[in-house]
Amino acid sequence: MPPTRFIRTALRSWLGRLGYEIYRRPHLPKGADAFESIRSHWPEWRPALILDVGANVGQSHARLRPLFPAARLICFEPVPVSFARLEQAIASDPLASAYPLALSDTTGPAWIHAHGSSDQSSMVPAILAAATRPEERIPIQTDTLAAFCTCASVSHIDLLKIDVEGHEMAVLAGAAPLLATHSIDFIVVEAGLMPGNPRFTPLSDLIARLELEGFWLVGIYEQYGCRYQQGAEFCNALFALKSLLTPSD
Repeated sequence: MPPTRFIRTALRSWLGRLGYEIYRRPHLPKGADAFESIRSHWPEWRPALILDVGANVGQSHARLRPLFPAARLICFEPVPVSFARLEQAIASDPLASAYPLALSDTTGPAWIHAHGSSDQSSMVPAILAAATRPEERIPIQTDTLAAFCTCASVSHIDLLKIDVEGHEMAVLAGAAPLLATHSIDFIVVEAGLMPGNPRFTPLSDLIARLELEGFWLVGIYEQYGCRYQQGAEFCNALFALKSLLTPSD
């Protein structure tokens, strides 16, 4: 057995005994990483522009930049504390920019519930109404994706990532002109799998909305809260324009 193969086999065996598995990109199990799936299954696709809606402190930027090093990234984060950390995270990236905005279906002032965990801040009315302390309600500015793209002279979005804690349908409503003209290739969006939680937009609602615009659900990734006696809570769903899919036989 060649030395390199022996080392790989021994390492896999050792890690297996510890409860770990090793996978080499791009051969990850389906459902592990939506961004990696796009790169591996559409190898000729070269994104020029990626939008990160609900960027928080730059977690998606850290994942996207190694995969798509030549793409321009525009990040949106309305919570001031998170936005400051986001700016720091992307400061060394000349192709990334950030805006202190929440994307929605309207333009103007609004309120957001600032959760103790910054990645769970939400504009959903039911969550805002549950705020018990004044400091939990933070004034923010909103814009629609269509209006922003007009001002920024953006005519095409290669990848749109949305994670806005239950406000996803409003973001899509604000992107209606772009969706109608098929000006977005891929959408990765957080989606709810368990009914009744206002923080997660039901996956069924997203499928119904995006199918009207010519998108197809490609896969479900990164399922969270998989308590087998209670059910899965939410996931990241990958949608692609049907024109990018290979027709079935």
